[in-house]
Amino acid sequence: MFKKITDKQQKEKDNLHKEVLKRCVPIAKRINAIILEQDLGMGDITGTRPQNYLLAAKHIQELLLEENVYWGEKEFVFQLARQPLDMLEKIVNGDLQKTFENKLCEIIGVGSFQEMRMKNLNDTFKK
Repeated sequence: MFKKITDKQQKEKDNLHKEVLKRCVPIAKRINAIILEQDLGMGDITGTRPQNYLLAAKHIQELLLEENVYWGEKEFVFQLARQPLDMLEKIVNGDLQKTFENKLCEIIGVGSFQEMRMKNLNDTFKK
């Protein structure tokens, strides 16, 4: 009986999560589109409220109002908007790290990082 109750609660939770995603993902995608359209500066940004950022923020606020986003979901929408970049960063950096580690192991003459000892590194880079 307890399992049935737990399963039912989990199913309700899963359905609610799907509803939230269905509602929030398109908004997050539109936020990303706004960011791309506004050609926001990167690097040496001066001031706390650069003009082009203020314009993008205004468009995003209008979108959140237009879509009647729940107050508690506004941060989740931004989290979703960042998700593709975060995922790409992990994949790219992970692949580069793996390539680096494999090449380093090859240079040092060990099969894996687990086999590498401090002496191997010292001897290789001391030359």
